Amino acid sequence: MLVEATAAYHRQRDNDVPVALDGVSASAVADTPSVSIRGITNILNPLIANDPLTPDYQKSSAVVAACAIQPNGFNPCPVTNYFIGGNGFLGTRTLDRIGGVLKLSNFVELAGHHQFKYGVDASRDTFNQTKTYSGGAALRLLTSGTIQYFRAYGHSDPSRPGQAAVDPADPNRFQDAVVSNITHNTSVAFFVQDTWNVLDRVVLDIGVRGEKQLMYADSKTLDANGNPVQGAGINLTNIMPRIGLIYDFTGRGLSKVYGSYGRFYEYIPLDLADRSLSAEQQIDMRKDPNNCTNPADLRTCAIIPNAFGAGRTFSFTGGAASTPVDPNLQGQYTDEYLGGVQYQVYRDITIGVDYTHKQIGRVIEDMSTNDGATYFLSNPGEVGKLGYQGTTGTGTTIVEPKPRRIYDGITLSANKTFADNWLMTASYTYSSFRGNYPGLFSIRGTGAPQLDPNILSEYDLLSLLPNKDGPLPGDVPNSVKLDAGYVYELSPRMTFNFGGNVRADQGQPINYLGAHPLYGAGEAYILPRGSAGRTPWTWQLNLRGGTSYKLSKDYALGLTLDLFNVTNNREVLTVDQNYTFDSVSPIVNGRPADLPSLRNINGQNVALNSNFKNATNYQAPFSARIGAKLSF
Repeated sequence: MLVEATAAYHRQRDNDVPVALDGVSASAVADTPSVSIRGITNILNPLIANDPLTPDYQKSSAVVAACAIQPNGFNPCPVTNYFIGGNGFLGTRTLDRIGGVLKLSNFVELAGHHQFKYGVDASRDTFNQTKTYSGGAALRLLTSGTIQYFRAYGHSDPSRPGQAAVDPADPNRFQDAVVSNITHNTSVAFFVQDTWNVLDRVVLDIGVRGEKQLMYADSKTLDANGNPVQGAGINLTNIMPRIGLIYDFTGRGLSKVYGSYGRFYEYIPLDLADRSLSAEQQIDMRKDPNNCTNPADLRTCAIIPNAFGAGRTFSFTGGAASTPVDPNLQGQYTDEYLGGVQYQVYRDITIGVDYTHKQIGRVIEDMSTNDGATYFLSNPGEVGKLGYQGTTGTGTTIVEPKPRRIYDGITLSANKTFADNWLMTASYTYSSFRGNYPGLFSIRGTGAPQLDPNILSEYDLLSLLPNKDGPLPGDVPNSVKLDAGYVYELSPRMTFNFGGNVRADQGQPINYLGAHPLYGAGEAYILPRGSAGRTPWTWQLNLRGGTSYKLSKDYALGLTLDLFNVTNNREVLTVDQNYTFDSVSPIVNGRPADLPSLRNINGQNVALNSNFKNATNYQAPFSARIGAKLSF
């Protein structure tokens, strides 16, 4: 019997803190709100040119002369979604983990060779985060001409229902604009596995893993009734079966027919406990940029009353208390099926056909049945769960769709193992990656991914659920890979090696996206996902050469030269998917022919984004890297 025991401690720190820029002190940067100018503007816009944090070279006489808008209205220096001001999000984070694993293995002869493995592991995580926004808020200058406070921590004023609580020391800041939480997670698991080898032809792997995850909110968190939250906010028990079979039909190790199935549960990160189980409320409001006591500080502009209708001047998202959790909540998992055949057709050449199927079975997400007035954590799309359906503000009943995320891929491959001084591997994959749920993070129309596992915006608003089914980000139907290498031994002391690879991939899907009045740009799928076509095919050739020289018995000197994108291809990788920055409602099951009839939420013709489908990212240009290594 083999016994293995491991204990470990890990600490990780990460800080987003302001630094002095262009003569502006760090404290001044921390007191400056970030402002996103939506839509397209000119780089000489006074808001940009007069920003103290704008680089001096951007204000030079040459830039002013070259970028001035022409008499015919031509804009020679357009910028889209331009950010000015401070850093935006600021935070300090510390993660501590202590854990251990005890694993036992033993070998038994019983109708073949058995290798049994079983054991337990446990861990305790503590996440300490303090967060705020520079200047107390992150702002957007909307295409409508109003200012949106789209990120600001705070809460309603108990003495003035419906109004925001203001910092007594600064009327331009909300009270409690800094949030601090300490959250915890405990995990205990067991596993059992048997690897059974029968006659050296068949290998059967069977195993199961069970896991208990308990997640706790910050100790000062209150529930909806104003009482301290007791016990674990998330309490999950997950069972994960695994089975695999390998058969060598030649009996000589020259072939493999295999198949396997496994269920894999998510280990929920503590970001969910910090943002949902613990109290975190944010405030949104609108201001008039044409009515400011200090035009250089958009926080001083006049508040627009009744901006959200029904007498609401402020909008509050997130709870002043812990987000309610569905008592029937179950873990998020993915099922994976693998199968294939591989055969050695020559002494060092193997060909194969491999198939992969992955599908998400259940997800955990924050949801709302009243378009963002309140939220709760549940498993969307499952009958009997809270929030299975709801009614939007316009009276439309929307059914929460069951999350769908399915990957199917088949790969044809040929591999030559290293022999006669060279090796090669080549493959072609045809795949499909479709559904309505992007996964644990979301690539949004703004270009910045939303990195909040289990609390994405996907199920937050009923009005944004339509049109989300289709090819997902990362859907690359055709992919070709080729790698090769050669070694030449000039002498017992000097060796040269040469290699390279080629990659060719079909482009990714493009969407028609619009804005939402609360969640901002890139949130509304105007037409079904993927309706705007695909980015172009891309391909790239990379080469490598190197030499190794033995200086002595114990020392060797190596030199390498890597050439990336040798042909200097500059194909488009990503494009602007914002069809408009106006707030719109999806055209349910619409087609591109329906776009001329699109109106914003105020019933007006939408202002089109002239940058739509223009490139936002290209292949990296040709580059070279030289390396040297001394081995001893």
